[in-house]
Amino acid sequence: MTSWHCDDKEWMKQRRTEWREVQKKVNALRFLDKEWKPAVKHYYLTGEESGGDFCIKTLGFAPLIEMWFNPDDSSGNWERIRNKYKETSKWEYSKFRCYEVISGLGRLYFYKSNDSFFNGNEERLFDLFFQRGLKRECHSDKTDDEFKKYAWDKFRGRASHIFWSLYDDTCNPFNAINFQLDEWRDSFILSYDPERKELEWVVQLVDETLEAPDKFSSERYMLAVKVNAVLEDVTLPEAAKERIREFRARPCHPHCIDFEADDDEA
Repeated sequence: MTSWHCDDKEWMKQRRTEWREVQKKVNALRFLDKEWKPAVKHYYLTGEESGGDFCIKTLGFAPLIEMWFNPDDSSGNWERIRNKYKETSKWEYSKFRCYEVISGLGRLYFYKSNDSFFNGNEERLFDLFFQRGLKRECHSDKTDDEFKKYAWDKFRGRASHIFWSLYDDTCNPFNAINFQLDEWRDSFILSYDPERKELEWVVQLVDETLEAPDKFSSERYMLAVKVNAVLEDVTLPEAAKERIREFRARPCHPHCIDFEADDDEA
């Protein structure tokens, strides 16, 4: 049974009104090319996958669009949508693209408004598609060297996301970085390299926030507390613990920003 009520004039009127706000978010998606937007609107209003020359289900992050736009946001319906795509040969690619969108949205200044992009459902969506943490046994297709590089890429990507979320103060509870800290901790343990600067920059901003909480938003402070819990995790490599102690013992942390704002978050 469809969740859309296209024969109900009042329902459709309300749906069109709601689209005006949703459209602002759609326009902010740098992952969605302009030519797809009429099809996306058509799906939102009618539930029909084909709109004009484009079909929603061929979109890279189609599972995410379907869940977001479906009037029925129950867990059962979302699992049905996910499982529909899991049965296709393009599932791994679709999952990657969904991850890219949810993770990449943390870059948007939209999150400065302390609002939600997905109607408060960021964490639900994240957990539906992805596993928290980073475990060697889940990547048996990779050699040890490949996995270590993969872990390092995750560490640097998450460190960049943490840095810019703190620096730009886009730290609200719906920012995906809140759900990626387990992965950052695990990648930290698996791939720590004392020669790299990423850790130093994160420590700098965390300490700056914790030392003067009144200067920053409560959301930035709460994210800094969560990140600091990772920095003080007893399972971190001894070399990393020592490095963190060295940073914090300096009279002031060097202010050195060199992350690329458009780092790949995948």
